[in-house]
Amino acid sequence: MPSTKKRKTANRPRKNSKMQFLPMPRRDSDAMCLQSRLAFEAMRGRRAASSEVKTVAQAVLLTSFITEAGHGLLELSFVKEVERGILALLDHRAASGDWTVPEKTAGPAARGDQ
Repeated sequence: MPSTKKRKTANRPRKNSKMQFLPMPRRDSDAMCLQSRLAFEAMRGRRAASSEVKTVAQAVLLTSFITEAGHGLLELSFVKEVERGILALLDHRAASGDWTVPEKTAGPAARGDQ
C-alpha cells in the first residue's frame, strides 16, 4: 500500500512572483515607464522641454544605480557616459533656457551604442 503524504501548503512559502519584487503597485510602475519612454522619444526627436529632460535624467540616474549594484546588461562605462552627458545638459540648459537636445547627447542612448 503506497503511502501518500498530505502536505500543508499553508505553512510553505509561496513561490515569488514578479509582483512581490516591485516596490510599488504595477499600475504605478507601468505609468512611470510610459512617462520615461515618452520623454526619451521626445528627447530623441529633439523636441523635449525641461520636464522631459528631467524625466530622462531621473531614469538615467536610476539606471546608473542599478548598474553599479551589478544588475542589468549595460556596461557601466556606457551608463556613466550617458549620465555625464545628461547632467551637463541639465546644467547648461538650465542656465541658458534652451532645452534643445544636441545629437551627441541623444545619439548614443538612442542608438544603443556601447
